[in-house]
Amino acid sequence: MRHVPISLYIDTQVFKRQGLRFDTNAFTALIDTFAKGGLRLLVPIIMERELLRHFLREAEKAANEVTKAHEAYPVNNLALVELPSQEELKTKCIEEMNRQWSSFKEHFVVENLPIAGNLEDVVDWYFEIRPPFSEKKLKEFPDAFILSALDQYYKQHHANIAVVGFDGDFRQACESRRYILYFPDLEKYIAAFQPELSGKERLPGDVDLTKPITTEDLTELKAILARGNQVTPIEIERVMQLLESRGTNYDYFFQNAGDAVWLDPLSERGYFINPPEAEQARDGHYIVPRWPPLEYLIRIFDAAPPEVMGIISALPNTNNLWVLEGILKIVLKADSPDALLRFSRFITTFIDNGRWGHEFIISLLKKPFIFDAQLSEVTPALLLKMVEFRRDPREQEKRTRRKDNPEAWNTSLEPVPRFNKWEYQQILEIGVRPLAEHEPYQVTRILIDAVASMIRLGMHPEDFEKGSDQDYSEIWCRRLDKPVRDYQDAKETLVQTLTYACEQVYDKAPESIHALDKALRNHRWKVFKRLRQHLYASHPNDQTLPWIREQILGHADYPKWEHHFEFQLMIRKASEHFGPRLLSEEEQRGIFDAILGGPSKEDFREWMGEQYSEEAFRQRQRYFHRMQLRPFAALLSGDVRRYFVELEGESPAEAVNDESYSPYGGVTGGTVSYRSPKSAEDLEDFTDDELLAYLNDWNEEHRDKDNWLVEINISALAGVFQSLFKEKIVPDGERLDFWLANRDRIARPV
Repeated sequence: MRHVPISLYIDTQVFKRQGLRFDTNAFTALIDTFAKGGLRLLVPIIMERELLRHFLREAEKAANEVTKAHEAYPVNNLALVELPSQEELKTKCIEEMNRQWSSFKEHFVVENLPIAGNLEDVVDWYFEIRPPFSEKKLKEFPDAFILSALDQYYKQHHANIAVVGFDGDFRQACESRRYILYFPDLEKYIAAFQPELSGKERLPGDVDLTKPITTEDLTELKAILARGNQVTPIEIERVMQLLESRGTNYDYFFQNAGDAVWLDPLSERGYFINPPEAEQARDGHYIVPRWPPLEYLIRIFDAAPPEVMGIISALPNTNNLWVLEGILKIVLKADSPDALLRFSRFITTFIDNGRWGHEFIISLLKKPFIFDAQLSEVTPALLLKMVEFRRDPREQEKRTRRKDNPEAWNTSLEPVPRFNKWEYQQILEIGVRPLAEHEPYQVTRILIDAVASMIRLGMHPEDFEKGSDQDYSEIWCRRLDKPVRDYQDAKETLVQTLTYACEQVYDKAPESIHALDKALRNHRWKVFKRLRQHLYASHPNDQTLPWIREQILGHADYPKWEHHFEFQLMIRKASEHFGPRLLSEEEQRGIFDAILGGPSKEDFREWMGEQYSEEAFRQRQRYFHRMQLRPFAALLSGDVRRYFVELEGESPAEAVNDESYSPYGGVTGGTVSYRSPKSAEDLEDFTDDELLAYLNDWNEEHRDKDNWLVEINISALAGVFQSLFKEKIVPDGERLDFWLANRDRIARPV
C-alpha cells in the first residue's frame, strides 16, 4: 500500500496490553507524533463497549485490592482516614478511566462506527468458518461485527484503514482485505509515517503528465476530497504531495475540490500565481491551455469571496482566454461594482479577444450595478469595446490592391465586430437593448460612437477626406427600426439597436432628447440624418417641430429626387399632426413649386436616349409629382390639391403608401416597376462561381425597350439574389460555406 492510512482502528487487545492506561510510552508517542486532529480514530460500538467492560473489571479488581489491603494487618491498626466503600472506589475508578479515554479521543477526529455493517456477511463468515472465525474460535462475533463495520466504512468513504492488533485470526481477516494495512503494535505504525512526516519521501516530479502515478493515488485523493471540509492536517499535506506530480491527480483535484479548506495550503505553495499564456503554434493557430486552479477558485468563491478576490487581483495580465473567462465568471458571482472595477483590465482583454463567451458578456450587461457611479469610466469603455467594429483584417492587402488599380472591384473595406455575427447579434439584442431601457441616454451615446467608427473604418482615407455624408446605409440598412430580411448584416443590427436606444430616450428620458439630437448632428453620415428624421416622424411635438421644419425647408432636392423613406414619413406625419402650423403658405408654395418644376426633361431625355418621347416624359412627370406631393397631402389646397387628387385617380389600383418609398422595397413602386436582368430561375442555373462573377460584373442598367416604366437595375438584381440566397443557398450547407468564404469577393451591396 503506497500511503499509510490515517484512518486508524486500535483493537481492544492493544489497550489491554497497555494496562488500560493512556500515559504509556506507546500512547504518548502516538499523541506526540501526530498533531491534534491529524488522525481519524475509528471507534466501533462493539469495541468501545468491550473497552468499557474492561474498565469495569479493572475498577472492580483495583477497588477490591485496595479494600483488602486496607483491612490487612497492620494497616487496619493504623489511624487512617476512613476509606470509601468498595462500590464507591469502583465508581471513582471507572470515572477516572472514562475521563482518560475521553481525553485520549479528543486528540483525534473520532469516527463512531455502528455495531455492524452487514449482518448477513457476519453470518456467512460464521457458517463458512472464515476469519475472524476458526475451528477453535467459533465465538468471535465481536471481532466479526467490528470487521463488518470497517468494511462498511471503507465502502462509504473509500478510505484505507490502519489496524493495530495482536489476535491471529483477526489479523488474518484484516490481511485478506486490500484496504486494510495491519500493524502488530503502535510503534510500527508510527515508524511507517516517519518518511512522510520528515519530508524525506516526496512523490517524484518527473512523471507522465497524462496519468496518475498509481491508481492508489487517485483513490486516496478521491477519499480525502469526499471528506469535504472535515479533513485532517495529514490529509491536507498528503494531497499537497499528490498535486506535485501534476498529471491526472492534479486535474482531478482542481476539477472536484469544492471546499475552501484547501485555499491556504494551495496559496502557500504558489498554485495561484502564474496562469499559463496562450502560445502560437508553428502553423499560426493559438494553443490556449486551461488553468485548473482557476476552476477551483470559481467553485469555492461563495465560501471565501475576499480571499478569492485577493488572489485574482494579484494575477498578472494574461492573454489566455480560458483564464479571462474564468475571471469574468468570478465577477458575475461577486455581483458587485467593486469586482468589476477591480478586474476591468481582465474583462477588457477578454472582450478585446472575443472569440467566445458572449453569454457571459450578456450576463454582465444584465447586472443592475453596470452603471453604478463608481463605474462611470469603466462601463462606457467596456460597452464600447463590446459593440464597436474592428478594422477589416485584409485592409492592408486591399489598400495595396487599390493603389495598384484604383478601379479594382474587390477593395471595399469590411470592418467586422469582435464576436462572430450570431453572437454579436445576441449581445446587442439580449444584452444591450434591455440595458438601453434602463440607461437610454448613456447607451445611446456609446452606440452613436460605435456606428460612426464603423462607417469610418469602412472607408479608404482618400474617400473619407472628400467630406461626403454618403455611407450607403440605405443599402445595408434599409430600415432603421426593423430587419426586412432573414439574413441580417452585423452593421444593420448595430444601427437598429441604436435606433431602439434612441426611441427609449424619447420615451423614458425626455430630458435628454435635446442632448441626443445634438449628438446625432455631430456626425456627418447620412444614417444619422435618417435616424433623426425617423425619430421626428415618431414623435411630432413642439420640441421636434423646429427640427422638422429645418429638415423640410433645408431640403434642396424636391424637383430632382424622390423622397427617401424616413424623409417622406417625417413629412407625412408632421403634416397630419401639425397641419398649417408646420409650414406657412409662402413656405408651402415654394416647396410645391419646386416639386411641380421637376423632374428635369433634359436629364430624362439623356436617360432614355432613343426611346425618349413626350408622352413618356409626361407619364414620368405625373408619377414623380404624385410621389413628391403625397407626404404633404394634409397641407394641400386649391389647384395643387385638385391636381394631386387627379393624379391619385389615374392609378387607383396602384396605391402609393409609405413602403413605396423604400430604397429597395420590393419590385414595384407606383407606376414604375423595377426588374432584375435575370430571374431567380436564371440565377439558379449558374454555378456559384458564375453567379458571383455575374453579380460583380453586370453593369447595364437601362429601361425596358417596350415599356420605359420598367427599369432594369442592380437593386432589382439584388432583391432577386436575396430571395435565391434565402430559399436555395442558406439551406444548402455546401453552397452556404462557399458564399461565406467568398463574402469579401462580393463587390456590390447585394
